[in-house]
Amino acid sequence: MIGQETRWIRQTLEGDTKAFSKLVKKYRDAMFYLAYNLCGNEDDAKDIAQEAFIKAFKQLRQFKGNAQFSTWMHRITINQTYDHLRRQSGYRHVAISDNDIQTTPDDSNSEPDDQMQNALNHLSFKQRQVVVLKYYHNYSYEEISELMACTQSTVRNHMLRAMKQLRHILTRSNEKKEHA
Repeated sequence: MIGQETRWIRQTLEGDTKAFSKLVKKYRDAMFYLAYNLCGNEDDAKDIAQEAFIKAFKQLRQFKGNAQFSTWMHRITINQTYDHLRRQSGYRHVAISDNDIQTTPDDSNSEPDDQMQNALNHLSFKQRQVVVLKYYHNYSYEEISELMACTQSTVRNHMLRAMKQLRHILTRSNEKKEHA
């Protein structure tokens, strides 16, 4: 599959835009869900994913092949999401725990339920990023550290803080439901 991607990238660089549309088709759902998991808004996620692919197309010559194309696209999508949230007024910070997160193994399109998405929306962007990449996109701590350009120790620190905060948010939410 990676050989096929390399061919599509080469063809795109040679002027075949249909080859790039194959890359978009392959990764559009994953990039949409990544953006959605990070921003919590479906319309914004669609825009962010589209912007990420436009940016990737314009900067494709800068892709050196040191990482997989999917990793490069994840990085662009994360940056686009961060830029989008930073531009938004009233941007809120968000965070969760291992037992609170339920995903389907190897399903990069898994979505958090409404309660979890609401909890995620209260985490800092970096905490949310770590949780989303780990539990909804099945990245390892090593891969996350590469995407975030930080150490694995920093990633684990963000995860611990996120889990503590999510546990608190979800516990409070459940207590409110029980008293209602």
